[in-house]
Amino acid sequence: MATSEDLNAQVLKQIEFYFSDSNFRHDKFLQAEAAKDEAGFVMIDVLLTFKRLQSITTDKAVIAAACASSEKLVVREDNDALRRVTAELGEDKSAEQSVHATNFPEDATLDELHEFCGKFGAVGRIRMQRIKGTTDFNGTIIVEFADKAGAEAMVAATEPMFKETAISATDLLTYFASKKKPKAKPAASKEAGGAAAAAADAETVSDAPLEFDKGLILGLAGLGEGVDREAIKEAFGVHGEVAYVDYQRGDPSGFARMTSADAATKATAAECAWTVTLLEGEEEEKYWRAVREQQLARRSKGKGKGKGKGKGKGKGRGKSGKGRGGNRGGGGRGGGQKRSRDDGDAAESAAEPPAKAPKTEVKAEVKAEAPAPAPAPAAGTGAV
Repeated sequence: MATSEDLNAQVLKQIEFYFSDSNFRHDKFLQAEAAKDEAGFVMIDVLLTFKRLQSITTDKAVIAAACASSEKLVVREDNDALRRVTAELGEDKSAEQSVHATNFPEDATLDELHEFCGKFGAVGRIRMQRIKGTTDFNGTIIVEFADKAGAEAMVAATEPMFKETAISATDLLTYFASKKKPKAKPAASKEAGGAAAAAADAETVSDAPLEFDKGLILGLAGLGEGVDREAIKEAFGVHGEVAYVDYQRGDPSGFARMTSADAATKATAAECAWTVTLLEGEEEEKYWRAVREQQLARRSKGKGKGKGKGKGKGKGRGKSGKGRGGNRGGGGRGGGQKRSRDDGDAAESAAEPPAKAPKTEVKAEVKAEAPAPAPAPAAGTGAV
């Protein structure tokens, strides 16, 4: 059973983490709560909504007492609220002080990871990556150290062992650089129209290698009722620009696409009721493949307009014994189909007689000094 000193130490460590630069700068929820008070105090009742703190204690008096000796926190006189000593945040050096580490056992706990990473330096925070759509650990973490020296020490370690497993560690900036690839050039457009050309385009692009910028996609779970795209965009917008939110209101899960890998990494640390994971490996490729298939479907639909041609012939008689009459067939859109009878194509319906030449044209034929021989009917040109 933990002593009161052990309990106080656990509580203080957790509360100081919540208000630390590394967490507070990304925690929009806590920022909003602090903004409600002129002095920046956050109610202890609010902090007790966090599951991690609940697992340590739910006693407000214990929390207030544990934080009373902190050099980083201020306890309000009524012992009901806490705030940071300094409101200003330091310079954000999280990327250069962070390490991407993989191959941890999926049953590893956060406390075990803290103990392991603590061998290399003071740990600011650890973000455990989750299997898409679940809260299950996928064996990858991003650990942010209090300074760059801690990150360098972990990367420099020769095959660091977690229990009996060798861990692979790379500094975060190098990891992101290795994941970036040149964007695929857009496929050349086809001159030919119609559904056949669109299908040819789709086949050409779908056979091309799938290339994309890695580390941009956030998988979201536990969204529930009352969440919309704007709420998601606002929640992650504080970490960087949100390029697109793939979500339908009422669905339990969705995706958010950030414009940079750095912004996506920061967004995974957001303190909220949702489960946020950074898509990697097969999950990330599956997402981008679905995006490309949707793009091809839209492209195919947009090119499904074909050409149609129709021909019509007519005869008219004038007093000179010869006359001309004709109408051109109208072109139509939509997979090469002819225009409907509303477009005036006489061949479309046998029930509709050929159009007669207007009276003004007949008069013109009568007045002509020498009527010209009737030329061959011109073929109609379909509208594009």
